Amino acid sequence: MGRRHGLGLPGYDVCRRCGPLRDVPRPSSPDRDLREDLGYDDVALPLLRSPRRRAAPLTSTHETEPSLASSATRHKLGDRIEGLDLLRGFALALVLVHHSWITFFGAGGIVGVLIFFTLSGYLITGLLMGDLRNYGRIRYARFYRNRALRLLPALYVLLAGLVLVTLTIDPRNERDALLGGVLVSAFYVANLPLGVDFFTVVHMWTLSTEEQFYLVWPVVLAVGVRLRILKWMVALAGLAIMGMVFLTLQVANIPAEIYPLPSSWSVAMVVGAGARLGQERIARLLPAPGGVAFRLLQLVVLAVLLGMCLLPLPDNHAISYTVGGPLVSALSVVLIFGAREWKTIPTPALRPLLALGKVSYAAYLWNWPIAFWLGVDTNHTVAPVLAIVLTFAAAAVSWWVVERPIALWRARMNERDPRHVTPETVVSAESRRG
Repeated sequence: MGRRHGLGLPGYDVCRRCGPLRDVPRPSSPDRDLREDLGYDDVALPLLRSPRRRAAPLTSTHETEPSLASSATRHKLGDRIEGLDLLRGFALALVLVHHSWITFFGAGGIVGVLIFFTLSGYLITGLLMGDLRNYGRIRYARFYRNRALRLLPALYVLLAGLVLVTLTIDPRNERDALLGGVLVSAFYVANLPLGVDFFTVVHMWTLSTEEQFYLVWPVVLAVGVRLRILKWMVALAGLAIMGMVFLTLQVANIPAEIYPLPSSWSVAMVVGAGARLGQERIARLLPAPGGVAFRLLQLVVLAVLLGMCLLPLPDNHAISYTVGGPLVSALSVVLIFGAREWKTIPTPALRPLLALGKVSYAAYLWNWPIAFWLGVDTNHTVAPVLAIVLTFAAAAVSWWVVERPIALWRARMNERDPRHVTPETVVSAESRRG
């Protein structure tokens, strides 16, 4: 069966003719299981199924992804890792402070965005690899359906708010550019040079970059696994992105012109993906999580990142794109490896940051429009603080009225699947497996 063909997977075997077989236990080691789970060392995942037969989802003691809403007594929105929400909150706090005090916290916004990008690449790659491991393929329709349900409702509520405010009050005289701003935001093309001058949605370039990346990345993973060249595909993707950065810097009149382009910062998502795929190797290079050495390393990383936040706005410096972006992404990996160990936060003092992380998406959507409308670029006293307070309020409303009900509905839809994979549950189970 699978072992004779060299296609064994942790906890079950794979046959070339029949596809994955249920519950075929065999001796395993954590190191080998993890290598095979991640698709490294040229270990094939269950992709060699007969086209006439659809492989059944696998059940095994090594399976790692519980259902998103499998227990009403637990958190109804999944088995969340509070450390990862805390990291989201930290990243968003950098963005909020940057938006309110751009002059004093110039690079804070891009540092926060790069932490988000790195964490996103780490988690979404784990989600996609879970599909490949459990089903032998990526369920594209399901993946994009869930992303649409996660992202679009809150986005469209924001756009409705932008339309209402701009048509009635128009605090920054942008009514003529409203239609263009709404369209580039709704279709995730705000990072392209389309000549739209609606500054209220200038922050949407980050979401556009992320969603464009995930139109391509699932295919990269699937092809890399099928051809047994996954690590080379990931390396090639990183090199291609950095090549585009150097190319666009050469053709741009000034470096600031490439700031929002799709290639300028997306290397962070590749770094996060590489960290997810090579986490065993990285873990061997880092001190043991929870130990004194690892805590000191995290403090050094945090100090470096916070120090970088105090630098001037980095948009017009080529080194920001060629060195700064990859460096922040690499440092973010250290924070991710620490955050994933915190199933619950160690002290109640971190709860405000944890709460911010849980509503980070809506907070990011609303913060810049609110800050821009209040005039934080001219009023440096009351407006910056008020912008942050109103952002919390808008994010809370969005979470309870829009995002949470839809998330529960999405969870019920996903429960109908025999197996359901979420990014956080993948990380949670892997940390339990050790």
